[in-house]
Amino acid sequence: RALAAAGLAPPKQLFIAARVLDAVGYLHDPQYTVEQVAEQAGYQNPRVLTQHTLAVFGARPSQLRTLSEDETLAAILLWTRPKLAGQTST
Repeated sequence: RALAAAGLAPPKQLFIAARVLDAVGYLHDPQYTVEQVAEQAGYQNPRVLTQHTLAVFGARPSQLRTLSEDETLAAILLWTRPKLAGQTST
């Protein structure tokens, strides 16, 4: 409730955003496979990383390799913005 009052997303959503952001950093290095990136970012299973990247970016991890820093941060910020009651997405 304190995070919501401060205009922040719920803790679980912030945690997912942080892990995905960490993973995207590894994805920019072509020497890492998606499986290795998942392991480096602390995922037990690469499928969970895929679920998280689909939720945040609408794309699979391999599709994020060419995403710029600005695009990455914009997507993370948009995804972690709390939805206000009665607010509709545009």
